[in-house]
Amino acid sequence: MGGFDLTDLANVDREVADGMATVFTFLAREDDLVHSDAYKPEIIQIIRRWRPNVEID
Repeated sequence: MGGFDLTDLANVDREVADGMATVFTFLAREDDLVHSDAYKPEIIQIIRRWRPNVEID
């Protein structure tokens, strides 16, 4: 369940790929990952759009 196939990167626009690289680099350099509640509604909306069968809340 879940996961990300790296070959899918060939199908994203350069701007999207650059943004993804920025996020991946940030996450890789963090010792502790803290999830902010500030963006929770937006994150839930994204999860519901891409994974409608996942229960969240």
